[in-house]
Amino acid sequence: MFDPTAPSSILALAELKQPIVMGLLRALALFRTRNQADAKDLLANSIVRVFDPADMPWKPEVRPFIRHMRFVMRRVWYRELRKKSTENEVYDGSFAQEKTASDDASTHDEVARKRALVTWRLLGDRVLARLGSDLDAIRLYALAKERDLDPAEEAAVLSLTVSQIAAARKRLRYHGEIVLREWTDSEARRMRSLRDEATKNEGETP
Repeated sequence: MFDPTAPSSILALAELKQPIVMGLLRALALFRTRNQADAKDLLANSIVRVFDPADMPWKPEVRPFIRHMRFVMRRVWYRELRKKSTENEVYDGSFAQEKTASDDASTHDEVARKRALVTWRLLGDRVLARLGSDLDAIRLYALAKERDLDPAEEAAVLSLTVSQIAAARKRLRYHGEIVLREWTDSEARRMRSLRDEATKNEGETP
C-alpha cells in the first residue's frame, strides 16, 4: 500500500527533492517512452510503486537510487506495453505484425541517440569540459542542447556532412557515457557515506 511515511519512502523522498535527480528521472522516463504525456505517467506510477513498502521500495544497500528508479520504470513500462499490445490485438487472435530486423536496428540507433542527448543536456558542462578543442563535437553539443534534430538536419544547420555528424556524435556519446558513469558512481559513494554515517550514529546512541 502507498505509504509516504515508511522509512524507505522517506529515504526516496529525500532523493527526489534534489533537482538534478528529478531532472534525470524525467529525462530517463522520456527516453524510455519518447512521449511527454507517457513519460509523466511513467514517472508518477513508478514513484507510487517505490513508495509502497510491499511493492518496489528503495533499498540503498542494494543499489543507488537512480539505478533503482531506472529498474522500476523499466518494469512499469514493460507492463504498460504488454497492456497496450493486448488492447491492440487483431481480430484473428494474433498480435499486430512484429517489426522487421531493419526496424529493430533503426529503433536501436534512435534509442542510443536519445540516451546520448539526455546525457548531454543533464550533465552538459562536464561533457563540454571533456571535449577540449573538438569544434565539431562542441557545435553539435550546442545544437543538440537546444533542438532535437535528425542527423541530416544537424548536418544542414552546421554545414557538415552526415558522416562528420556521425563521427562527432560518436565522440560525444563516448564522453557522455563516461560522465554519466562517473556521476552514477559518485552517487553510489555518497549513499554509502550516508549509510555509514547513519550506522555510526546508531551505534553511538545510548
